[in-house]
Amino acid sequence: MNRHAIKTLPRITILLSVIIIIYSIISQYAYVKDSASLKPEDVTKEQPVISNVQVKTQQLQVQSEDKHREQEIIIKLRLLKEFENDFLKQYTPPVGCEDWQNDTYMAKCINHKAKAKQEFKQEFIKKRGLPKDTFIIPS
Repeated sequence: MNRHAIKTLPRITILLSVIIIIYSIISQYAYVKDSASLKPEDVTKEQPVISNVQVKTQQLQVQSEDKHREQEIIIKLRLLKEFENDFLKQYTPPVGCEDWQNDTYMAKCINHKAKAKQEFKQEFIKKRGLPKDTFIIPS
């Protein structure tokens, strides 16, 4: 190292020390100022504490609800599959609907099947005493 570098090293060290001291004083002043602005009621307010038992109970309730929802969906999907199979067993399309001649005839065939399916669905639900929303799958 040259002489000039050796002479400036203590000056840089002193300058850094002064900057650190000034920063500390400013930080302390800001902390004291923030503490002074707190109202006594802010300091004494207690936050509600949730115990581990409450957290675990809530988690178990959510899991139970999820299992119940999952079972409900499985039952509805089974009923839907049974409905589809029963409908296809009994449905007979009108003459000419196996091989469509044109778009208009195709639309008539599709509409006929949709109407027949809706009527069969109402009978299916009524016959089994199911609620009307049986085939609505919850999200």
